[in-house]
Amino acid sequence: MKIGTVTGRIWATKRHELLPPGALVRLEMDGGGSLIALDGFGVGIGDDALVIQGSVAAHYCGSPVDAMVVGIVDPSGER
Repeated sequence: MKIGTVTGRIWATKRHELLPPGALVRLEMDGGGSLIALDGFGVGIGDDALVIQGSVAAHYCGSPVDAMVVGIVDPSGER
C-alpha cells in the first residue's frame, strides 16, 4: 500500500462495463511519481489517500484495474 495526494479527477467519455462504481482520480505519490486510481470512497482534491496497486487491486474489486483507493488518511492524525 502507498499514500498519495489527490490532485484531480479524470473524466472519460465512455466507461468500461467491468469497472465498479467510482471516479477516476489522479494522485501525486509520496516519494515521487503520479498515477490514476479508481476511487469508490469519494476522496476530494487535496485529500491523502491509501492506494493499492497491481493484482491486489484487481482482485480486491474483481475487475481489471491497476490502482484503487482503499482509504482516506485522517488529516487530524487522531483515531
